[in-house]
Amino acid sequence: VQLTTTASASRSAATAAAGANANAKSLLVHPNGPFLTFWLSILTVCILYNLWTLVLREAFPELQAGDRFYCWIAIDSFTDLVFFLDIFVQLRTCYMERATATAGAPALALSVPAAGPTLVTDGPKLAKRYVNSAHFGLDVLALTPLDLIQLYYGPHPLFRVPRFIKAYRAWILYRKGVRFCGKDCARIWKLLNVVQVYVLCDHWLACTYHVLSEHQRMQGPWVYPSMGADGELGTIGRKYLAALYWSTGTITLSGAGGGGGTGGVAGGLLPAGAAGQGVWVQVFTIV
Repeated sequence: VQLTTTASASRSAATAAAGANANAKSLLVHPNGPFLTFWLSILTVCILYNLWTLVLREAFPELQAGDRFYCWIAIDSFTDLVFFLDIFVQLRTCYMERATATAGAPALALSVPAAGPTLVTDGPKLAKRYVNSAHFGLDVLALTPLDLIQLYYGPHPLFRVPRFIKAYRAWILYRKGVRFCGKDCARIWKLLNVVQVYVLCDHWLACTYHVLSEHQRMQGPWVYPSMGADGELGTIGRKYLAALYWSTGTITLSGAGGGGGTGGVAGGLLPAGAAGQGVWVQVFTIV
């Protein structure tokens, strides 16, 4: 009876160990699996959110007025949570390792094919590789809580600038898309990314232009006009559209950004003859 009890306990322990091992295996992330692609997509959305909205909110503080400030804080906190969870995802992400010849081992015959890369699934080895990599340092640095300075200086979203470091993860998603898309789809994917980068640069230049205009107190031949403080030109949408029109003309060297005011409306922010329909003329020119 004692032997039977001991054998049963051994089988139970072995079953429990096998179950724990299976659960640990199920928590691994395959480098080419659908989950990693899905996770990188969510992460990229959070990265783009920071790249697009932080400078916009810094340039146009009106966007954070009233209760909207708490909405922005909630979204910022969600993206920070996603960035934090990404550390654990990378701790459990497998990788392909090429077999290396053992030192002192006899050379293989030419007829024997070399061993292909193997998928590393050992948890401690995965964690050690990630912690010793530059990615771990970048991920920790990206979560630097500089935005807490806002508690002293007031709302300044660009204190969250360390979050931009996570952009390297979006680059990984881009490379996966190029690798796994067909030839024609890869070209479209590359084109969309180039357009997105260009429009993002245009957006940043527009916001920078408006911040400089504010710094100059809306006075000067190239800044946003002082009349924009009130009336139609004072709306957030109109101010951003004018700044985007200026930045687009500056980047493309089409002359639209020249603020000399040679016959233009509102200090060169609208082309000549565009009074009364300047919004649509700006939109058409930008597109």
